[in-house]
Amino acid sequence: MTPAQRVSEVFSKAGRQLLIALMEATIGSGFTEIVANDFRNVGEDRHKKFLIIVGLASIHRSTLSSQVVGAALSNLGIEEDVNKMSMETEGIIVSNTNKYSARHPVYVRELFEKIAPTAMIRDCLVAVLEAFSSYETPVIKHVGKADGVVFKSIINHRFVKEMMHGDIEKVLSVYETFETKFHIDGLYWLQYGLALRDFDRHPEALEKLKTAREAYNSPHIEHAYAQQLMIIASMASTWDDAEPLLVEAMDTLRTLNRAADAEDTYPIVTLSEGHISIVLKFKDVEAAQKIAQQYANELLVAHHKHSSTRLESAVQKVVTFATNGIWTESYGPDSV
Repeated sequence: MTPAQRVSEVFSKAGRQLLIALMEATIGSGFTEIVANDFRNVGEDRHKKFLIIVGLASIHRSTLSSQVVGAALSNLGIEEDVNKMSMETEGIIVSNTNKYSARHPVYVRELFEKIAPTAMIRDCLVAVLEAFSSYETPVIKHVGKADGVVFKSIINHRFVKEMMHGDIEKVLSVYETFETKFHIDGLYWLQYGLALRDFDRHPEALEKLKTAREAYNSPHIEHAYAQQLMIIASMASTWDDAEPLLVEAMDTLRTLNRAADAEDTYPIVTLSEGHISIVLKFKDVEAAQKIAQQYANELLVAHHKHSSTRLESAVQKVVTFATNGIWTESYGPDSV
């Protein structure tokens, strides 16, 4: 480069990064317009998909390896060399030692939420997950750290729902694609079950969570399964139908609580709130209050060992009910 070209290059790249910092601080209509213009002008359809694939890592402040990027592009029928694609999108896509990222997480979020077509995001998401499906299961133990962050993040039920703008058909179509390919990956079945829970498809959710338990043993899976049992128990029409579900859920959560460290207070919170809520529905206030008094002591001990906002809320709710019979229902799917 000539001296003039070098100066121009430095100021151009510095300006782009400064612009992103200003965008993050201000987020106005101009920001959306700039991102939309970049997406229009980034190149052909394959360049747009390349940006979205890499963006799935960047939105989680991670990178994606060239192997996964290349495989995802191939899954979309794009056989062009990844390095060449990176050069053609320089300034928006950043490459570093065969790892790729888009220019900024805030930039990518704006792109995903307001500009890129949902169908294209869905196709790219599936393409990246297909790339991960070639690894041994559990996938997260057989990929690099950065790729593992991406896999765990993009298969998450909340992220998929957010990217698909709550469209149940699109969300479930992502998970349905991998029932064979990820059939022994517990994380996949866990997130599939939680996705079904999000849409109140509770019996189906329970079946997926049962499969998750068979595929892999983890506290998160056990907790989600126990909570799903309680959700279905709370929906039962009779105590005879609810009781066996409640008993199994309680046994599972008690086992989890015994093995949990002081910081993991979620099993006792789920156990106490779910048990009280179900007894209150099928028995009476007095019976539920007796149970609440027992749980109040356990919750206070847990709160003394390690306080948290969620635990503090549970303590207040259970103690209030135990003393005056006022119960505020909050038991539901959002705590897992």
